[in-house]
Amino acid sequence: MSTPDAVQQFATAEASNLTATATALTGITTGIAGLDAAIVQLQAQIAASSSTLTAADQASLNALVTQSGALNTQAQAVSTTLPA
Repeated sequence: MSTPDAVQQFATAEASNLTATATALTGITTGIAGLDAAIVQLQAQIAASSSTLTAADQASLNALVTQSGALNTQAQAVSTTLPA
């Protein structure tokens, strides 16, 4: 196998790997968005009811929203673009 053939095979395989990574990251960010929506819905249900959250419970919910936002940002920052 010549060097250009080996490079081309590697590039083709790496492009496939990056496509799979991009698909996985899309699934992760979609999952995070779904969890965020569930958290918001839970908060709305609690607000609409006669229930109240303790300060610790509210802090826990707020921390989940913050952490999921950070995860989403990190997942979106992963580059799956082939170098030029």
